[in-house]
Amino acid sequence: MLWRVSASFTLPVITRLSDGTYLSELRGKRKKQRVTVRVIEYSIRDDDGISEVFALITNLLDPDDAPALELARNYSERWHIELLFRLLKVDLRTPGGILRSRSPQGIRQEIWALLCLYQALRTLITRAALIARLDATRISFPPALDAVKDSVGRAFPPS
Repeated sequence: MLWRVSASFTLPVITRLSDGTYLSELRGKRKKQRVTVRVIEYSIRDDDGISEVFALITNLLDPDDAPALELARNYSERWHIELLFRLLKVDLRTPGGILRSRSPQGIRQEIWALLCLYQALRTLITRAALIARLDATRISFPPALDAVKDSVGRAFPPS
């Protein structure tokens, strides 16, 4: 397991490991029960310097079996898919709900269409960023989606 905890959530250092991570303990369900976890603390450089400190805890205790950098990258990748799920559930949502189909085949088709729409919009954002000489990650998805909706609405007005 790998999950994020608040950097302000202090865990006692029991053993410092060779890769800079450390072993700590969480209290279990019972007062005297303890669970050993490995703590990975890191920060990410951004344009303005260094971001907040991230703290991950895992039950993968051996740094050789699960390197800290690999775990941090895996967590980051997981977060990217969570953002995609949010976009599908919130930003690309239709007035009738997230998925309107009632059959597994219809739901697969709707999800495929939403993913195609997402990819097309990300491609459009990337190309616009290249033309404007901007970092594509600085262009927010919801305003780009709104701009495309407005543009399509003007090009194909309801009759």
